[in-house]
This record gives sequence, structure tokens and C-alpha cells, in this order.
Amino acid sequence: MQEGPEGWPGTLILEGKTLANIPIPPVTHRGPAAREGSGFLNPAMAGSRTRSVMLLADALENDWLVTAEKPIRIIEALAATGIRSRRWLNEVPQQHLHRLHILCNDIDPISMQWAEANLKEYPATIDIQLNSGDARSLMLDSGWQWIDIDPFGSPTPFIDSAIQSCSRLAVLDVCATDTAALTGSSPSACRRRYDAMAVVDDLRHDTGMRILLGALARAAARHDRVIDPKLVIFDDHHIRATVLVRRSKEAASDLHSCLGWRIHSPNEMELKASMSAGLHPRDDSGLKQPSCVLPFNSPPELKEGRVSGPIWIGSLGDQELLERMTEERAMELCSPDSKLQKTMNWSDKEMELAERRLRRSVRGLSDSASAIDCPIVLPVDDIPKYFDLPGPPSPSQLARTLRLMGYRAANAVLQVPAIRTDAPWSVISEASMEVFGITPPR
Repeated sequence: MQEGPEGWPGTLILEGKTLANIPIPPVTHRGPAAREGSGFLNPAMAGSRTRSVMLLADALENDWLVTAEKPIRIIEALAATGIRSRRWLNEVPQQHLHRLHILCNDIDPISMQWAEANLKEYPATIDIQLNSGDARSLMLDSGWQWIDIDPFGSPTPFIDSAIQSCSRLAVLDVCATDTAALTGSSPSACRRRYDAMAVVDDLRHDTGMRILLGALARAAARHDRVIDPKLVIFDDHHIRATVLVRRSKEAASDLHSCLGWRIHSPNEMELKASMSAGLHPRDDSGLKQPSCVLPFNSPPELKEGRVSGPIWIGSLGDQELLERMTEERAMELCSPDSKLQKTMNWSDKEMELAERRLRRSVRGLSDSASAIDCPIVLPVDDIPKYFDLPGPPSPSQLARTLRLMGYRAANAVLQVPAIRTDAPWSVISEASMEVFGITPPR
């Protein structure tokens, strides 16, 4: 008689240091329609799971949530076959594992059968509690210190339940694959799900992240809580937002100081209003600029094609955490060893490819840390539209030039080449010309 669910052992895969059997060959296409039956696993999300391992390890080592040696209650609310939970157990440093109390849930009972079979096949040093049920009611059963929500499509149906289920201080790790809505390609869905609007241009990826954060902040405020972004990233077909959630009626009442409106191709009056509000670097050059931000309580005329929002106008991450999200740390925690190579019958080239995927999952994050809270995000392909240049400047060279001029600047981790900086637009103009060896006009 076959042990395990129908189709066991299925297909053997290795992700990070974690072996798993899944019932069908892993799908390769992207987005919310990628689910194909029970036991689903999308390899395009492997980088997200690698970062999740690194984040949990960092939280344990740096006491984000509780003092040293205290336990952390974790729920992976939409787990499918539970590979994220199993990666936590296999790849978080051994000395911290006794602190983890993990509940792994999926509404699909067949997925949980595969999760259970994998746990039996590859036993962990600590137990995971498995459950098949509705994530929203399950989350509300207890207070959690780490809640992972990874749905197919929009996370909005789960956000209120998740916020209510957070302990006094907790991490909420939310994935959204409905990026067409968040970036404005599907305006009706953006309004319906996030009560927001977005302009489709080269800033759309940054806008999408900020719309999601804005929705999380408003949900948190409804329950007397506030959010503090630890890491937000737009990764190919999805956005992942990891935020610290804490209780504070007073801070929740000040919600709108963290929200605003992005104005695309602003006029002079809008630029001055943004500068006066401290949301844009001061500059009296009179040059036309690609965008600025206005406070939530000073909304512009909400014209489609020119206004995005409401958006989160604070930092997109924790600088100290981002500095620790290095390729070396990813390899240290998640790189497979020669024993796993032998199990998978991988060649040295296949091992090299696996290591390359691990490095790619965090590439650029530590370098972006120093400017993660800067007010200007600037896709470099936009710059020649405003200045007489032979082409877009290298983002690395432009950021380096701005730093030499005394400003903060770093490459932005986006889907397009971009920088973040606190430099005024006239200085960006001068630095862009300097990259090409052009003497700025005086």
C-alpha cells in the first residue's frame, strides 16, 4: 500500500537547503493564475522564501520581537505544501530553532497531506503543527508574533484578520501577486482592492509598493496599530512587504502623516507645496521635474494619468537590516552542501546555478540601504527627457557622483534602473552631465 497522498513521492526538488517532494512538476509561469491543483509550488517565489529565511534569522538574532531566548509564535497562513515553514526549520541557525512554534495551514487538505508526508520523509528537529482550514478564522484564534500571508492574487481579503491577530509587537509578511492592480495597469482593480489609483510609468513599481504599504497602514490604524516597514521588494511578478506591527492608539491617530499623493509632471505650485511640506528636496532652479509628493491632507485634483495614491511616503525599509541582507549571508544560511548535491545528482554547473539564484535573491539590497528613506526615486531612463544628454546615465555612476557631491544616493532595487537620493533636481542635473563629462551651463 502506498504511504502518503496520491501520487507520492511525486517530483523531488531542492530549494535552498531544503528537499521537498511535490505532486506535479513545478509550474514555471507567473502571477495569480499560476496555481495548478493541490500541492502547488511556484519556483519563481524561491527568492522570496530565501529572504524569508534571512528575515526570520535576523529577527531571532537581533531581538526584533521578544527578548533573547523567548519563543516566537509563527503562522504560515496560506502554506500550500509548507515549503516556507520547512525552509525556516532547515536553514535558520540551529541554536534558534527551539524558540520557533510554527503553525502551517492551508485550506486545501490535499496540500496538507503533502506537507505531512514531506515532514515524515525529511524529519525536522522541532515539530510543526499542521492544519487545514480557513486562514482568517484560524489567525483570529490566537495572538501571533509572525504572520505570513502568501495568497494567489490580492492579500486584501486576509489583511484585517491578520492585523487583528498580531500580538502587541509582531511581523506581518504579506505577498501580493496582483501587480497589475497595484501598478495601475488595472485601474478598476486598484480602486476596488486598495482604494487607490496609480499612474503607469517608470515609477509604477515604486508606486505599487507604496500603495500596498498604504493599504496595510490604513488597515493597521483601524485596529489601533501602526506599521514600520522592514523590507519591501518588487520581485518580478509579486510584491513582498515585511512590516513590524505594533499597538499604539496615539500613533495610529497620526496615520495620515505617513500617507500622501505622488504627482507626476508636477507644476511649479505643486513642487513648492511639496518642498514646503518637507517631502521634496528644496530647489529654486525652476527646472521641470518628473514627480513630487504632496501630503495626504493636501490632495491634488485626482486626475487619472497624473496622480498616484494614496501612497506610503515613509521609508521602504530598515537601513540596518538591509545592510545585513548580503549575498554572503544568503549563502551562509541557504547554500546547499555536497551531500544535497549528491542526493539531487546535480553537476557542479547545476550547483553553481543554484548558488547564483540564492545570490540574485538579495542582490543590491545591502547597497541600497543608505538611501532607502530618501524622498526621490529616479528611473535613470527618464533623465534624458529633462536634460540634454546622449543617453541615460549609469545609475551606479550617478549615485557615486551624487555621494561625492555630499548627498545621499544609492541604486534602487526596482524592475528598472533607478536611484534613490536626497539631492535637489538641479544637483541631479549637474551630476548627470558630469557622468558624461559634460560641463554644466552656468
